[in-house]
Amino acid sequence: MLDLLDFPGQHDSHRVRPLISADAQPHFDGLSRGELLLQRCAACQRWRYPPGPVCTCCGATDAHWLPLSGRGSIHSWVRYHRSFLPEFDALIPYVVAAVRLEEGPVLFGRLRGADQDVQMGARVRAVVERWTDGFAGLAFVQAEPAA
Repeated sequence: MLDLLDFPGQHDSHRVRPLISADAQPHFDGLSRGELLLQRCAACQRWRYPPGPVCTCCGATDAHWLPLSGRGSIHSWVRYHRSFLPEFDALIPYVVAAVRLEEGPVLFGRLRGADQDVQMGARVRAVVERWTDGFAGLAFVQAEPAA
């Protein structure tokens, strides 16, 4: 289970949430429950992200929704010093990271608590940010070092 945290902004998500297709609905339903779910092709076993009706690698239509750990490392990142929408005004500056999960896929999300320098390869874990209107979005926090 992923930690469910309140989104620190003051607005609802209606202008920034993605258009959620029927193929992606299970992913967002999982986030609302604190689970990170992705499609995995039944034929070639590759992860499908973004979710879709067919595998982009082999063309198979069969897939399973499976949970992922949410653990990974920073693959790339950008720090925003200007807010392009009022939903993010209170967060400036904020970081959006591309995170390679231990299972392989690369997902994007806001990196919470990134006030200090962000390091490529830094270990992170997924969390869910719940907006004031209930929308659940993916975000990341730095992972505690292994003991």
